Amino acid sequence: MHADVQLGSGVQPQDFALLDGLLAPREATRAIFAVKLFSPQITHLVVTSARLLGVAMPAGHVALQIPLTDVAGVDIKAHGFGRPNAVLVHRKTACPADLGDASPRDRGGIRLAITNAARSPQVVVIPSPAVGPVVPAVPVQPESPPVIAAEHAQEDTPEEVHASGWHRRVPTSGSIELPPDPRALDGLGRNHSLETAIADLVDNSIDASATHVLIRMVRLNGRLTTLYVVDNGKGIPDSAIDTAMTVGGQRDYQSADLGRFGLGLKAASFSQAQSLTVISKAADSAVVGRRWLLDGNRKGFHCDVISTAFASAEFGRAWGLPGLATGTVIRWDEVSGFPATSDPARVEEFITQTASALRSHLGLVFHKILEAGRIVIEIDVEDVDLDAPPMRTPVYPINPLGYQRSGRHGYPKELKAERDAVSLSFRCHIWSPRASSQAFKLPGGAEARQGIYFYRRGRLLQAGGSWHGLHPMHRRLQLARVEVEIDDDIIRIFSMNPEKSRVNVGPEFARLAEQAVADDGTTFQDYFTAAETTFSDSRKRKSERRPMAPPGKGIAPELREAIEREIPLDEEADPIDIRWKMLPRDDFFELDRDQRVLWLNERHRPAAFGQRRSVNDAPLLKALLFLLTENLFGGEYLGPRDKDNLALYQQILTAAAKSNQP
Repeated sequence: MHADVQLGSGVQPQDFALLDGLLAPREATRAIFAVKLFSPQITHLVVTSARLLGVAMPAGHVALQIPLTDVAGVDIKAHGFGRPNAVLVHRKTACPADLGDASPRDRGGIRLAITNAARSPQVVVIPSPAVGPVVPAVPVQPESPPVIAAEHAQEDTPEEVHASGWHRRVPTSGSIELPPDPRALDGLGRNHSLETAIADLVDNSIDASATHVLIRMVRLNGRLTTLYVVDNGKGIPDSAIDTAMTVGGQRDYQSADLGRFGLGLKAASFSQAQSLTVISKAADSAVVGRRWLLDGNRKGFHCDVISTAFASAEFGRAWGLPGLATGTVIRWDEVSGFPATSDPARVEEFITQTASALRSHLGLVFHKILEAGRIVIEIDVEDVDLDAPPMRTPVYPINPLGYQRSGRHGYPKELKAERDAVSLSFRCHIWSPRASSQAFKLPGGAEARQGIYFYRRGRLLQAGGSWHGLHPMHRRLQLARVEVEIDDDIIRIFSMNPEKSRVNVGPEFARLAEQAVADDGTTFQDYFTAAETTFSDSRKRKSERRPMAPPGKGIAPELREAIEREIPLDEEADPIDIRWKMLPRDDFFELDRDQRVLWLNERHRPAAFGQRRSVNDAPLLKALLFLLTENLFGGEYLGPRDKDNLALYQQILTAAAKSNQP
C-alpha cells in the first residue's frame, strides 16, 4: 500500500494484501472506502487509475467494475428508505450504480474529478474532511506529431468566406499521419464486463455457423489461470487469420452477422485478459494461431505467431464438441477478474458466482437463438491436476417476453408505423402482475427492466431500461415491455455501442412511435394507459384484502415473497413461524399462540425424496396451513367459533395424515 492512497474511515492498509493481485499492470490504487452492500456482496469501494471496483473482502472478489471512462461522478447522498449514506456512481452510458452504504464519517462526500489527460484517463480524488489527501498521477504527455503532408491541403474559395470573416468551411493546409500509440490496446473494451465480453465472442461463434460453444475456466494448483471459448464453427483460414487479429480489421460482413466493428474479439478480450490467443482451423486449411500480449513496453503492433505444433495440440484437446473438424479456440491468460488466491473456498465461490452470472446473461441475450435450437452453450471448469472430465452446465434461455399468460386481454399487440419509406413494428407486451419468474424479475428488478427490448437477428441488444423518449420510466409501467427488431432496412435510424449492450435511437424513432397504431386503433398512449391500469388494479385488489401477520421462520423465501406480494401485511403483528417437532400424540399440529409458532408433527413430515431435509421444506403444506390458521393467532383469546374450527382442522388433517401412512 502506497503512501499516496487515500483511505476512508475504518480502512486499514494491512487489510488489502491481496488487492494488488486484482489490478492490471500499471494500474494503481488511488483510494479505498468501506461500504456495505449485501447483493451483490461489496465491502469496499476501490478507486484505481483506470476503474472503480466494488470488492468483497476478505475474499478478494471483484463484484462490480466500472471503467473511469464511463464515470460521470460519484457521491454519497440519501437514497431510498433509511439510507442516508448511499454511494452512487453516476454513469455516462447506463443508470447509476449503487455500491452500498458508506461510513457516516465519509458523509462529506466521495467525489471524483476525472480527466482525460493526454493518453489515458486520470483520477483525482477530492477528499472529504474526514480523510487525508491523495497525490494524483502525472499525466502522460503526447509526443510531437509527424511532419505535415500537403497532399490533403484544402483552402477556402472566396465565395466561401462571409463578409463578416466567417468561414463556411474549415480551411486546411495539409494532413499529418497520427498512428495509434501501441498502448491504445490497453484501453480497448473498457466498458465490457466479463459477461458482455464473452457474449461478444459467442456472437463470432454464431456468425461462424457454430452449433456448440464451450466456455471453460482452467484451474492449476487450485488457482484459476485461463479461460477458453471454443466453438465448432467454420473456423478461420490461414489466409485470413492476420485480418481477424488486426485491430479494427474489417472482414466481409454478411447481412445476418452480429459483428459490425472489427473490434469485438480484441476489445472483448483485452477488457478481461493480458493475453489473447486465437487458434483456428477451417476446411481445407491448416491449424493456425496468433497471440496478442498487452505488454507495457510494446513499441508497435506486433502479433505473435503460434507454432504449428502447439496450435494443433491445443485445437486437438478433449473439448467434447461434436463435429470439431473445423472451429476456433479463444484462450485468455492472465485474466484480470480471476481471484489472486488458491484458497479452495474463495475459488469455488468465485466459480459459482461467475458461472451463474454467465448463464443469466447469455441465457437472456441469446434466448431466441437458444430456443430455436440453433446453438448449444455450455460452461465447465477443468482442473488440470485431476484426471477427471469436467462437469458441464448448459445455458438455458431466459425469455424476458416469455410469460405463460398475458397480463391483459388482447395483448400482445403489434403497433406499426411507416414514414419516409421506413417501416417499424412495435410488439407491445404486458406481463401479469403476479409474475415472479426469473424472466420477469431479471437482474435489477422488473421496475428497472421496463422499456424497449431491441433485437437484431434474434440477438438481444438492450434489455429494457429506457423508453427512449416515448415515456418517462415509472413504477406503474413495470409490467410493460416492447419488442423491436432491427433489420437492415431500418438500421440507419439506430446505433449501438461496440459492447452490444445499448442501442441509441435517432429522432426518427420517436416520430415513428408517435404514428404507430395497431389494427384495432391502439396507440402507444393507449398501451401505456393499459399497462398502468393493469398494475394499479392489481395493487387495488391487494389493498382490499385483509392484512395478515407476516410469515416467519420455516417458510421458504420464494413462498414468503409470494405471500408479501399478494397480501397486505400487518406491520405491527409478530411473524408466525411454522416448524417441525415430535408431538406426544398423533395430532397433526399444535398452536402455540404465546410463541407464535405453528408446530407440525414430525411423525407426519413428508419424505424428502432423497434430499436433505430443510427447515423450509414442504412449502405447499405450509402455505395452506398459514392461510388456514393465520387468523387464529390474532386477538387476546380464541372464541367459541375459533376453537370449533381449530378442532375441525385438527381432526380432518390428522385423519388424512394417518390414511397416507403405509
